[in-house]
Amino acid sequence: MTLTVVKQKSGMQHTRPIITLLVVVIILSGSLSLEVNVEWINESHHKESLEFSMKICDIAKKRNAQTNILYTNDWKEGRSENSTHNIDWLVLYQCLLELPFLLRSLNYFPIEPARAFSSLNIFSITSAERASNVLDFIDAHQRWKQGHRYLFIWLLPKWEVGAVKDFFRHLWLKNILHALVIWDSVHVYTFEPFSVEGFRLKSIAEHQCYYYDKLTNFHHYEFSITMFTDPVRAIPLPNTSSQGYRRIDGRVASALVEQLNATARYIAPADNETYGSLRNGTFSGALGDIQSGLAHIGFNLRYTLDHVKEHVEELYPYQRRFLYLIVPAAEMCPEYMIFVRAFSNCLWRLIILNFCLVLVIFIIFHYLAGHLYQQENAPHSPGTHWQCYRLFEILYKTQLGGPVETYSSMSSLRQILMAWILFSYVLSTMYFAKLESNFVQPSYEPEMDSLDQLPQLNVPIYAFDIVFEAVKVSLLPQYYKWISAMGVRVPANRQGDKFAFEVTQKNARVGLILHDEMAKELLVHTFNEATKRPSYHIVREYLRTLTTSYVVTKGSPFIHKFQQVVSAFHEFGFIRHWLQVEPRNAASHNSQEFLEDLEDDLDMSDDEEGTGTAAPSEDASMKKVVLNLDILQGAFYLWLAGILISCVGFAAEWVYWWNHYQSQQCTSHEP
Repeated sequence: MTLTVVKQKSGMQHTRPIITLLVVVIILSGSLSLEVNVEWINESHHKESLEFSMKICDIAKKRNAQTNILYTNDWKEGRSENSTHNIDWLVLYQCLLELPFLLRSLNYFPIEPARAFSSLNIFSITSAERASNVLDFIDAHQRWKQGHRYLFIWLLPKWEVGAVKDFFRHLWLKNILHALVIWDSVHVYTFEPFSVEGFRLKSIAEHQCYYYDKLTNFHHYEFSITMFTDPVRAIPLPNTSSQGYRRIDGRVASALVEQLNATARYIAPADNETYGSLRNGTFSGALGDIQSGLAHIGFNLRYTLDHVKEHVEELYPYQRRFLYLIVPAAEMCPEYMIFVRAFSNCLWRLIILNFCLVLVIFIIFHYLAGHLYQQENAPHSPGTHWQCYRLFEILYKTQLGGPVETYSSMSSLRQILMAWILFSYVLSTMYFAKLESNFVQPSYEPEMDSLDQLPQLNVPIYAFDIVFEAVKVSLLPQYYKWISAMGVRVPANRQGDKFAFEVTQKNARVGLILHDEMAKELLVHTFNEATKRPSYHIVREYLRTLTTSYVVTKGSPFIHKFQQVVSAFHEFGFIRHWLQVEPRNAASHNSQEFLEDLEDDLDMSDDEEGTGTAAPSEDASMKKVVLNLDILQGAFYLWLAGILISCVGFAAEWVYWWNHYQSQQCTSHEP
């Protein structure tokens, strides 16, 4: 018994090491397997993080912005506590450093900084609170939204379509159109605000464009357009709020809405102001509707002053607008002045000087001839028969075209008289012809075409405050002082066309400051059919020139699309065509012809050096001709040749007679 028991105990002692070994092997194998699994899991996560970072880098490279801006709170962010996604920030930084890259902290900027360059802005969303902070950080009024793109790295622990869509809706309220949300290396999302079914989330496949044009079709989205009546560029149609306006600005607005497959609601400024202004921090008129966001765009072509430009955005300025001073037209010259103004002042002085010179020459010739006749003891010498008053009478008579009855028998004196008669005939014929034309078509006083003549104006000058403010920058202090002293400020709630027409109807002796198109319209409207000329005159030396364009809300997501369409209208010639086919408010055929001539006269294409003066056209410069020395120089050359030939003949004749007299004296003294 005892032996048997001992043998059993001895067997158990031999098997215990084996069991222990098996347990150790099992434990070691399990530990090894766990370590392999952990290593595989870590390797898998590292690969996903690497692919995630490279996907973000790929988006940045394809965007190719001038600057890539990464907004972060600290260097260690990049993973939510429960997120299943990681980013290899070191790889992402290394990739972005190959591009124009800028790292900014959200803690240093309360709101998104303004940028004048294209950018890709990268944010990481690690929590709902972080998403709210990013939305507050983004500036809805950032200029030129087309140049800025946004990329949001979605690192929340759970992917919820509703949360992402709601995030995109808040971005759209911030006027952000081009934005992406990236969940991992495969899932990239954006939104489309104007799809057939409305606002929708869109997944972007691997080879699709990340940032594309989302505004090709607005699917009857309603634009809010602020416009007002302009007699030149915008005349309201019967149902203005929906049909809009005719003329060029109305055509551009309706064509743009039709091109984008949208609808439009036209609103007029509630305060009855037109273009509007910025006074004491308050915007008015159409400018107030645009700045407040009540309207998307204003389709009245306008110039924008420098202090207003920072509050709105403008489309590309294809045109410039000139501010002119409009003054009463010159009055008709008095009837007695017609006789004087047929010749220029310089020509009158030359004629008087020439007459005196000829009279002196005739007196000298007759004196010499008379002295020669006295030596010959001739019974009728010129020196005794032709007195000074007789010479003056005959020269004045021939100057006016009268005949000469008797004169000297000397051939040289008759020759010089013939030259004088020919000269006087040419001169008198031109004078009387010009005098006759002046009676048929009366002449007028010279028009005011220089600002140096402002002190002579002596009439009130009407304009809006914003116009006086605009011309103050460009005018010399002395010019602005003169204009301001005569200036009358028009209330801001008066429309431009009404105030100009009403003022000129009440008082004809007024001046106005208007832009070029309105100035032409006023001159056509006040065209005087009785005198066949306008009642007002545009001073050619303009006060200021400013670029003009359509304005949109600052930070508008539509500015790039609006610019594309309007630029296409210009490049394909639609704007020029519409300006040509639109009828003008010409009251008669004469006023229509005057308008065409006026548009040629005020053509600014020749003013390349910016002298501030519009060069008159060739036809305009030939309308009024005053006889001057350039026209009548041929007659004076003819008269000069006659004098020279006569002097030579008189000298030869005088020498002949003197030799004859000397020979007679010698014969009489011979024995």
